[in-house]
Amino acid sequence: MRRYLLIVAVLALAAAPAVADGPSGSHEEDGSPPVWDNQVQCGSGTATPAGMIYAGSNGVEVCSDGSSVLPLQGRIIATTEQGGYVAADGDASNEPAQAKGWVRVDGNGVRCGDDNGRRDATHPTSADGSEDCG
Repeated sequence: MRRYLLIVAVLALAAAPAVADGPSGSHEEDGSPPVWDNQVQCGSGTATPAGMIYAGSNGVEVCSDGSSVLPLQGRIIATTEQGGYVAADGDASNEPAQAKGWVRVDGNGVRCGDDNGRRDATHPTSADGSEDCG
């Protein structure tokens, strides 16, 4: 019986949709279905004056969601998830406007986010491309 339950549990988890966030579990969306609000919420890690610092087998991240001494909010990510990427991802609370967006380097090259996309480096869309970096 235990073996049957284990198989059912594994199959259920495999069928569930994956939602990728930062390596620490940081994210910029709320609700179900998700609404990308460009308000970073840090995940797990070690709290420091510079923000939450996370290092694990899936990557490293520095995240600031307003609880650090830094004047900007956002995330710096280097991860093996989604085929591997590095990104700098700002927050809607930042000024100037350029600090609200993101830049990501992955297998598709350099991409940036603008108002036509999700404004979240962990969930880029086809509307987020290198033409948005300028």
